[in-house]
Amino acid sequence: MAYVRHFQGQPSASAASVKEQLDSLLADARRKAQEAGIAEADTMSGMFAVAAWADELLLATAWPGAEEWKRLLLQKRYFNVSSAGVEFFTRLEALGPQQLAVREVYFFCLAMGFAGRYGHDRNPKTLEDIKQASLAQLVQGDGLYGDSGKVLFPQAYASAGRKGGRQPGEGRWRWRVSSLTLSVLLAPLAVLAVLYGIYHLIIWQTASSIMAQIK
Repeated sequence: MAYVRHFQGQPSASAASVKEQLDSLLADARRKAQEAGIAEADTMSGMFAVAAWADELLLATAWPGAEEWKRLLLQKRYFNVSSAGVEFFTRLEALGPQQLAVREVYFFCLAMGFAGRYGHDRNPKTLEDIKQASLAQLVQGDGLYGDSGKVLFPQAYASAGRKGGRQPGEGRWRWRVSSLTLSVLLAPLAVLAVLYGIYHLIIWQTASSIMAQIK
């Protein structure tokens, strides 16, 4: 995800180059998920969400390869679909109560701006309701802010601790993620670690806003 966001800010690569880079990152994420013992079905479900998000962002970015990317869509090449903007929400709705790790991936994609069928201001309230419902299920199911798992973006926590004197684990807001989220999203992002803190702030602010509305 960090690679795509970084590319969005500096869209200079060709479509073929972006394809090669993303294919490599997804293959690495899939391998690490397998090594971590993640079920293949859950891994692929999480990858679908990431593919849908990446395709949407790349198609919306002004770059020379945007038109060519329509023929290289991740959703088409990996999942043989061309309507990920609709299927994303169908898959999200079909997730079971025990699939919190997969739901985390979908929530991250929504928090990072995925809109799908609700894009272009078609139904912003429904999209916001979906975000709220997803976050509520994660919190209630001990996902995202639970006591298990690893701290997401430890570099950001170290920075926050120095500024505000608060360390991770103090209070309710402990940002934690499952091994699936780490495998599908974070493993390929080591080369862009400098962006971790920025994305943590974006997602944390989004989550805080949604939690305030839920309460």
